Amino acid sequence: MNINPYTVLKGMNLLVDEGIIYRIRELGMFVKTGAVEKILRRQAFTYVAITFRLTIILIIPVFFELIVPHN
Repeated sequence: MNINPYTVLKGMNLLVDEGIIYRIRELGMFVKTGAVEKILRRQAFTYVAITFRLTIILIIPVFFELIVPHN
């Protein structure tokens, strides 16, 4: 399996931008302190946001069925 080096570079740059890893010139890339907690918080927030959206999507049609008279 081959992975395009530019794809890897883009992923690494995204992690740097998000504050998960950092670079030290001529030494390499390292995981920042608190990175695991940051990732877990983001995953928890994403779960809550998705759950909220699904709840709204499922409840709104039921709500309108209750308030809109049928002909």
